[in-house]
Amino acid sequence: MLEFIPSERFDLNKIGLLITFLLALILLLYPFKIIHLIMIEILLAAYAYYLYKGIKQHKTTSIIINKQDKWFIKKQGEMYPINLKDHWILKKHIFFWAKGAKISVSFVVTRSIIGAHKFSQLRSIIK
Repeated sequence: MLEFIPSERFDLNKIGLLITFLLALILLLYPFKIIHLIMIEILLAAYAYYLYKGIKQHKTTSIIINKQDKWFIKKQGEMYPINLKDHWILKKHIFFWAKGAKISVSFVVTRSIIGAHKFSQLRSIIK
């Protein structure tokens, strides 16, 4: 059984939140009409709130893979089954997108954080 605690993975929503903030700041420099600028900034603020809410919601979740290669999310003591929808393997990183009936997560696992043994176990499970 493999378990990834929150300190062993990186939530990809954090990158999206950073890009949204940078985009909002850059848009302030362009000479749009004020009404258009306000509408765009409101949309970006709503999207940033959505991303922040997702980050806060998954802050304490753990991802568990059991011996039958079934994926679960453990959140506040409850286990939710999820399916691995997609993954990308780079040299020392594995990017995941997993979705369940109630929860959807996207995260990165890095070899330097989880260790070489656990990283190779994970690679053998998903291949």
